[in-house]
Amino acid sequence: MIGSTSFLWTARGLVIAFTLFVSMFALDVFKAGHPLGAIVIELIIHLAPSFLLLFVLWITWTRARYAALGYLLIAGAFTIFFQTYRSMATLLLFTAPLLLTSLLFSLAAKKVSPPASA
Repeated sequence: MIGSTSFLWTARGLVIAFTLFVSMFALDVFKAGHPLGAIVIELIIHLAPSFLLLFVLWITWTRARYAALGYLLIAGAFTIFFQTYRSMATLLLFTAPLLLTSLLFSLAAKKVSPPASA
């Protein structure tokens, strides 16, 4: 049987990979001719979801149950705020990984019972 640590590390890895994926969309702020101050402000705004994902991971590093709840709430917020429900592709790209992460953290939070001795 797969141990809870496998679920935990898989969920953490998925959060980091998803954060890198979402952060790629911030690269469009670098345009020729824009002042540096405007680029920095736009970059911070574009990276806000990534900061949120990493902040929740940092806060809940040892609390899988809270991480499951946190990423479930973030999945709902992504769905509503970014309107990912309008297209199946965006739903699968942006909401599904967060739901899977929430599920993995939830599975990691459950205690793995030792096998019964006969």
